[in-house]
Amino acid sequence: MEKKCKQCERLVVGRSDKKFCSDACRIDHHNQQKKDAYDFKKDLIKVTEGNRKLLHQLLDEGIDKFKTEELLAKGFNFNGITGIAPKAKQVEIYCYEYRLVKKGEWFLLSLLPVSKRMK
Repeated sequence: MEKKCKQCERLVVGRSDKKFCSDACRIDHHNQQKKDAYDFKKDLIKVTEGNRKLLHQLLDEGIDKFKTEELLAKGFNFNGITGIAPKAKQVEIYCYEYRLVKKGEWFLLSLLPVSKRMK
């Protein structure tokens, strides 16, 4: 019985359980299988880095207090955060070394102290 390569459909010669005609086809097949996961990670990193850059710019401009709508209007994406910590009367959102504290309708932006940053 003739078997065809899962990647290119060429004839597979060799062991009976062989699925690909060559290492190149095997690697290409597995890379295509993982492409969606790679693209998702790449997009998530891009969003998170964009958030970090925005927060850095806001602090440089002396802006450290704003409402949710203002933050969203500036381009912040809540899908690109590195952590979240619900507290009793507030929520802390982290994006790398930046902390957003949600108090009522306001967000307060600060830089984490060096001792609290991941090393």
